[in-house]
Amino acid sequence: MKTNPDWQFVSSTDNPEPKTRLIIRIGILLALLNLLLVLAGPLARHYELLPVMTAFRLFFNSVLAGLVLGVLGLVLVLTTWLSQNRYATGGGWMMLLPGLLPAVIVLAMTGPASLGKPMIHDISTDTSNPPIFVEVKKQRTVDQNPVDYKGAEIAALQIAAYPDIKSIISSMSTDDALTEATQVVKDLGWEFINVDYKNGIVEAYDRTRVFGFTDDIIFRIKPEGSGSRIDVRSASRYGKGDLGKNAERIRLVIKTFRS
Repeated sequence: MKTNPDWQFVSSTDNPEPKTRLIIRIGILLALLNLLLVLAGPLARHYELLPVMTAFRLFFNSVLAGLVLGVLGLVLVLTTWLSQNRYATGGGWMMLLPGLLPAVIVLAMTGPASLGKPMIHDISTDTSNPPIFVEVKKQRTVDQNPVDYKGAEIAALQIAAYPDIKSIISSMSTDDALTEATQVVKDLGWEFINVDYKNGIVEAYDRTRVFGFTDDIIFRIKPEGSGSRIDVRSASRYGKGDLGKNAERIRLVIKTFRS
C-alpha cells in the first residue's frame, strides 16, 4: 500500500506523525525567535549596545529571514488547507504571521513610495556646484560615505526623482540669511557642527529616529542681486540609498526658511 512520507502535510488527522510535528514546532520556534531578533536591532542601538551598522544589519537580516519563514508558513497553510490538517495549518499561520509582521511594519513606516526612490544618499539644491562640507569632512571615518559629490550621474538621478529641489532665492541680506539658517537648524532640532560667518556656511547634523543614522546638512549663503541665494545639501554618512530622507529634509528646510 502506497503511503505519503510524513513530511508531506496531507494527512486529514489532527495528530500528525512525530517528525511532522517536530518540523512544525521548529518552524514556529524559528519564527518567534526571529521576531525577537528583529526587535533586538533597534533596542541595541537605542541603548548603544551595538554600532549603528551592526544593529541595522541584525535588523535587516532578521526581516529577510522573517520573509522566508513567512513564505514557508504560507506554503504550509495552502498545502494543508484542503487536507483539513488543522494542526499543520495552524502551525503555518504561526510561522506566517510573526514572519511577515516585521516587513509589514517597515513598509507601513517607510511608505510604499519610498521603495521606488533612487539609490542615492546625497541631495543638493545646487547639483552643478553643490556646497562643500568642511568640518563634516573631518568627522567622517573610513567606514562611512565620503563627502565628495559624485557628479553628473547622481545629479541626473536627483533631478529625475526630485525636480522640486532647488535653491532658495531670498530678499534678505547674506547676514540675515545666515542668521535665518542658524534659526532653522535650531527650530528643526539639529545639532551644530560649524558656523562660518565669513564664508556664509552653516554645518549641522540630524539623526534618524529608529537607528540614529547620522545625516549631515550644510547651508551655503551667497549674494544674489540685492538679496541672497541659499543652497542646502543633505548627505547620509551610511548607506547607498536613503529612501528619500535627504530630499524630505531639504524640502522641510525650504518650507521653514523665511525668505
